[in-house]
Amino acid sequence: EDSDDEGLDQFGATGRRRVRILGALVLACLLIPSAAFAYDKGTRLASDFDSEGPHLNQIACVMGSAEACVSTGIAFFHGQGGAPKKPASALKWWLEAAGKGHVPAQRMAATLLAKGAEGVEKDVEACIGLFQKAAEAGDVPAMSYLGFLYHQGEGVAKDGHLTVVWTKRGSERGDAHAMLHYASLFLQGQTLTR
Repeated sequence: EDSDDEGLDQFGATGRRRVRILGALVLACLLIPSAAFAYDKGTRLASDFDSEGPHLNQIACVMGSAEACVSTGIAFFHGQGGAPKKPASALKWWLEAAGKGHVPAQRMAATLLAKGAEGVEKDVEACIGLFQKAAEAGDVPAMSYLGFLYHQGEGVAKDGHLTVVWTKRGSERGDAHAMLHYASLFLQGQTLTR
């Protein structure tokens, strides 16, 4: 008789297999986070939080949670939750979330790249691509910002048509900045007719 099965006879062969699988899953859940927070692609995550050590959101992000990446980025951007105020680290985590398809993270990273910050060089070309993805996915503030960039010709050629298209979309979805910009375009006779 197999000593590993003592006390499990009541579950039958299928039940014993399920209990072993469940045990393996529990063990994996205990071990994987320990390994995940220590290294992310060879970079120690704890270095971002100085003496505070790795943050649970970092672990969740490495494990695949885009929301956790966004939260980690926000902590770094504002210097909250034991994280130092480091816009470059915020950008890193927002880009990670953007890569996972998180639309607000695309906009947040694009906004930081559009303006630049301590440790973050202004990169209008990259920000246009991120704003474009976010706007196409329905992010209203990204629509407004994209319309503004096309109007100003920042990082892209000035394009009156795309200015109106994105500004109008943002305006129709309730963005106050887009509404004001669209009204200004209307007064200048630059809006599209229906």
